Amino acid sequence: MKSVNFPIFILIVFLISACESEPETPEQQIARYSSYVKKDESDYESYYKLGMLYMNQKEYDKAAESFRNVVRKKKNYLDTLAKYGLAFYYLGKYDKAQVQLKKAVALNPNDVDSISVFATVALKKNNPKKAVSLFKMALRKDPKQPDANNGLALAYDAQGQTQKAIKIWEDFIKTDPNYVEARNNLGVAYQKVGELEKALEQFDEILKIQSDYLNGMFNKGVVLAKMEEYSKAISVLRGALQVEYEISKPHAILGWIYEKQGDYRKAMDSLKEAVRLNPKDEKSYQTLGKVYAELKKFSLSIAAYKKVIEMNPRNKFAYFSLGKLYHVKQDGNSAVMNSIWAEKLFRADKQPDIADKAAKNLKEYYRIYKLKPESFAAIIKGKALPASASGTTNIATR
Repeated sequence: MKSVNFPIFILIVFLISACESEPETPEQQIARYSSYVKKDESDYESYYKLGMLYMNQKEYDKAAESFRNVVRKKKNYLDTLAKYGLAFYYLGKYDKAQVQLKKAVALNPNDVDSISVFATVALKKNNPKKAVSLFKMALRKDPKQPDANNGLALAYDAQGQTQKAIKIWEDFIKTDPNYVEARNNLGVAYQKVGELEKALEQFDEILKIQSDYLNGMFNKGVVLAKMEEYSKAISVLRGALQVEYEISKPHAILGWIYEKQGDYRKAMDSLKEAVRLNPKDEKSYQTLGKVYAELKKFSLSIAAYKKVIEMNPRNKFAYFSLGKLYHVKQDGNSAVMNSIWAEKLFRADKQPDIADKAAKNLKEYYRIYKLKPESFAAIIKGKALPASASGTTNIATR
């Protein structure tokens, strides 16, 4: 069989065509549009496309900068203001997001998506009343808009109207049963009002729709733990960590479960991961302090409770525990000071039973360490809270 020899120019055209047909990667597109705006800083169309590419890549700071350049050149180009506001929203810069979204809605009052994001920003800024008003505005224009329905229910829930929120979610998932975010929020609301079986049903439905939906897995684990189905909860939460390990919540709940079961080593490992991933997790630090104490790691326990107080100077349980821990360490001054604060805070919060326990401990510490209340008069009479009460001073270790 003879071989076929193509003319050389046909081969070249073929190869060029093949190269041109390959789609650009996002990185290549970013490089291309970046070169355009470098050559012409007034090219607002390229800035807009660059902003959209950065949004898709979740590089929201760069997206915001690109949209800023569009607004400077041509402020009402397409939906730039809305996208600019959305970039700030994802960056957690809610004040800046609010400014841009307000402008976007003013320019296009029928943009339901922008109104919904504007409402969500109001909710993030702890203004649920304004959020309700904005979500209702969106729903008047499009009654079936998923995010607006979900957001309205969240806003009512934030106002303490959980039953009203539940009704909205229940009605909406009848029309859109696969909207997992609404189902998830409905499950959380059921959990909030103590209807754990109904909550579990929602999370099971979510995982049928999307088996790797992390919030559904996590919340199912929480409900099972509350129902004291600890083995099932552990299995679900471990499954969540197989999907995404670097999130704190499953580690935190696993730590709480292991502590309940008395498996302090596992509890310690899980809680250490939880606070590594979320250094502001006050509850996990508090449980970790308890676990360290059970493992006789008293210095680590003290450090964990100090961290709790650094985050929340009114955490009375941390002071109460520190009082006992400093007694174990034979540090009478610190035992007394922390017990004074524990008693003051428990009484202020109308928890007399635990306040009486703190007072009993305090009396014992005065006796054992031969200390007198007069020596601590400034603390006993004072109203200001220390960042922590350790050693002979009231200065936190930071």
